[in-house]
Amino acid sequence: MEILLEHPKSLWFDDIITVHLAKLPFVMGLDGLLGQGIQLTPFYHLVVKTWLLIGDNQTEWFLRFPGVCFSLVSLPLMYKLGKLYVGHTTGLVAMALIAINPYQIWYAHEVKIYSALVVASIGAMYAFGIYLKRHDKSSANYSNRHRLGADSTCD
Repeated sequence: MEILLEHPKSLWFDDIITVHLAKLPFVMGLDGLLGQGIQLTPFYHLVVKTWLLIGDNQTEWFLRFPGVCFSLVSLPLMYKLGKLYVGHTTGLVAMALIAINPYQIWYAHEVKIYSALVVASIGAMYAFGIYLKRHDKSSANYSNRHRLGADSTCD
Protein backbone atom coordinates (compact mmCIF):
# COMPACT_ATOMS: atom_id res chain seq x y z
CA MET A 1 0.00 0.00 0.00
CA GLU A 2 2.84 2.39 0.78
CA ILE A 3 4.24 1.91 -2.73
CA LEU A 4 0.85 2.83 -4.18
CA LEU A 5 0.68 6.00 -2.12
CA GLU A 6 4.13 7.27 -3.00
CA HIS A 7 4.16 9.25 -6.20
CA PRO A 8 7.02 11.11 -7.86
CA LYS A 9 5.03 14.26 -8.59
CA SER A 10 3.51 16.88 -6.36
CA LEU A 11 -0.16 17.75 -6.42
CA TRP A 12 -1.41 19.45 -9.55
CA PHE A 13 -3.32 22.71 -9.49
CA ASP A 14 -6.67 20.99 -10.07
CA ASP A 15 -5.92 18.58 -7.20
CA ILE A 16 -5.31 21.54 -4.90
CA ILE A 17 -8.52 23.22 -6.11
CA THR A 18 -10.42 19.98 -5.36
CA VAL A 19 -9.08 19.99 -1.80
CA HIS A 20 -9.73 23.70 -1.36
CA LEU A 21 -13.35 23.40 -2.50
CA ALA A 22 -13.86 20.39 -0.22
CA LYS A 23 -12.76 22.47 2.76
CA LEU A 24 -15.51 25.01 2.09
CA PRO A 25 -19.06 24.52 3.42
CA PHE A 26 -20.84 21.92 1.28
CA VAL A 27 -23.10 24.26 -0.71
CA MET A 28 -20.31 26.78 -1.29
CA GLY A 29 -18.04 23.98 -2.46
CA LEU A 30 -20.64 22.74 -4.94
CA ASP A 31 -21.20 26.28 -6.19
CA GLY A 32 -17.45 26.59 -6.66
CA LEU A 33 -17.35 23.33 -8.61
CA LEU A 34 -20.13 24.43 -10.92
CA GLY A 35 -18.84 27.97 -11.25
CA GLN A 36 -15.35 26.87 -12.22
CA GLY A 37 -16.57 24.11 -14.54
CA ILE A 38 -14.64 21.52 -12.55
CA GLN A 39 -15.62 17.97 -13.45
CA LEU A 40 -16.59 16.49 -10.09
CA THR A 41 -19.80 14.86 -9.01
CA PRO A 42 -21.50 15.83 -5.75
CA PHE A 43 -20.81 12.26 -4.55
CA TYR A 44 -17.06 12.55 -5.01
CA HIS A 45 -17.07 16.05 -3.54
CA LEU A 46 -18.74 14.57 -0.46
CA VAL A 47 -16.18 11.72 -0.37
CA VAL A 48 -13.26 14.17 -0.40
CA LYS A 49 -14.97 16.45 2.11
CA THR A 50 -15.61 13.54 4.49
CA TRP A 51 -12.08 12.24 4.03
CA LEU A 52 -10.63 15.62 4.98
CA LEU A 53 -12.62 15.54 8.23
CA ILE A 54 -11.07 12.21 9.22
CA GLY A 55 -7.45 13.11 9.67
CA ASP A 56 -4.31 14.97 8.69
CA ASN A 57 -5.19 16.58 5.39
CA GLN A 58 -1.84 18.31 4.92
CA THR A 59 0.13 15.34 3.59
CA GLU A 60 -0.03 14.37 -0.06
CA TRP A 61 -0.37 10.64 0.58
CA PHE A 62 -3.41 11.30 2.77
CA LEU A 63 -5.04 13.35 0.03
CA ARG A 64 -4.31 10.64 -2.56
CA PHE A 65 -5.67 7.78 -0.44
CA PRO A 66 -9.32 7.84 -1.67
CA GLY A 67 -8.11 7.52 -5.28
CA VAL A 68 -5.98 4.53 -4.32
CA CYS A 69 -8.93 2.94 -2.53
CA PHE A 70 -11.21 3.36 -5.54
CA SER A 71 -8.48 1.90 -7.74
CA LEU A 72 -8.16 -1.14 -5.48
CA VAL A 73 -11.94 -1.63 -5.54
CA SER A 74 -11.80 -1.74 -9.34
CA LEU A 75 -9.76 -4.98 -9.24
CA PRO A 76 -12.39 -7.38 -7.85
CA LEU A 77 -15.10 -5.56 -9.80
CA MET A 78 -13.20 -6.16 -13.04
CA TYR A 79 -12.85 -9.83 -12.12
CA LYS A 80 -16.60 -10.09 -11.54
CA LEU A 81 -17.30 -8.31 -14.82
CA GLY A 82 -15.06 -10.64 -16.83
CA LYS A 83 -16.49 -13.68 -15.07
CA LEU A 84 -20.06 -12.55 -15.69
CA TYR A 85 -19.62 -11.97 -19.42
CA VAL A 86 -17.22 -14.78 -20.34
CA GLY A 87 -15.92 -16.88 -17.44
CA HIS A 88 -13.50 -17.33 -14.56
CA THR A 89 -10.29 -17.21 -16.60
CA THR A 90 -11.37 -14.07 -18.43
CA GLY A 91 -12.18 -12.46 -15.10
CA LEU A 92 -8.69 -13.20 -13.81
CA VAL A 93 -7.06 -11.89 -17.00
CA ALA A 94 -9.19 -8.72 -16.93
CA MET A 95 -8.27 -8.13 -13.30
CA ALA A 96 -4.57 -8.63 -14.05
CA LEU A 97 -4.74 -6.26 -17.01
CA ILE A 98 -6.35 -3.46 -15.03
CA ALA A 99 -3.85 -4.04 -12.20
CA ILE A 100 -0.87 -3.43 -14.51
CA ASN A 101 -2.48 -0.75 -16.67
CA PRO A 102 -0.15 2.28 -16.51
CA TYR A 103 -3.02 4.77 -16.79
CA GLN A 104 -4.91 3.09 -13.97
CA ILE A 105 -1.80 3.17 -11.78
CA TRP A 106 -1.08 6.80 -12.63
CA TYR A 107 -4.62 8.04 -12.06
CA ALA A 108 -4.89 6.09 -8.79
CA HIS A 109 -2.56 8.73 -7.35
CA GLU A 110 -4.75 11.67 -8.30
CA VAL A 111 -6.96 13.53 -5.85
CA LYS A 112 -9.46 13.95 -8.70
CA ILE A 113 -12.35 11.65 -9.57
CA TYR A 114 -10.63 9.45 -12.18
CA SER A 115 -10.41 6.21 -10.16
CA ALA A 116 -13.98 6.60 -8.94
CA LEU A 117 -15.16 6.95 -12.54
CA VAL A 118 -13.46 3.67 -13.45
CA VAL A 119 -15.28 1.95 -10.57
CA ALA A 120 -18.58 3.52 -11.65
CA SER A 121 -18.05 2.41 -15.27
CA ILE A 122 -17.21 -1.16 -14.31
CA GLY A 123 -20.16 -1.23 -11.92
CA ALA A 124 -22.52 0.03 -14.62
CA MET A 125 -21.33 -2.61 -17.09
CA TYR A 126 -21.70 -5.29 -14.41
CA ALA A 127 -25.23 -4.13 -13.54
CA PHE A 128 -26.14 -4.14 -17.24
CA GLY A 129 -24.85 -7.70 -17.58
CA ILE A 130 -26.89 -8.81 -14.57
CA TYR A 131 -29.95 -7.15 -16.06
CA LEU A 132 -29.48 -8.92 -19.39
CA LYS A 133 -29.02 -12.29 -17.73
CA ARG A 134 -32.13 -11.93 -15.57
CA HIS A 135 -34.67 -9.95 -17.58
CA ASP A 136 -33.98 -9.75 -21.26
CA LYS A 137 -33.07 -13.18 -22.59
CA SER A 138 -34.01 -12.35 -26.18
CA SER A 139 -31.76 -9.27 -26.28
CA ALA A 140 -28.90 -11.23 -24.71
CA ASN A 141 -29.30 -13.97 -27.31
CA TYR A 142 -29.39 -11.41 -30.10
CA SER A 143 -26.26 -9.78 -28.69
CA ASN A 144 -24.40 -13.09 -28.64
CA ARG A 145 -25.48 -14.01 -32.18
CA HIS A 146 -24.56 -10.57 -33.48
CA ARG A 147 -21.15 -10.75 -31.82
CA LEU A 148 -20.53 -14.09 -33.52
CA GLY A 149 -21.64 -12.70 -36.87
CA ALA A 150 -24.42 -15.25 -37.04
CA ASP A 151 -27.38 -12.90 -36.75
CA SER A 152 -28.35 -13.31 -40.40
CA THR A 153 -28.28 -17.11 -40.28
CA CYS A 154 -29.97 -17.75 -36.93
CA ASP A 155 -33.63 -17.02 -36.31
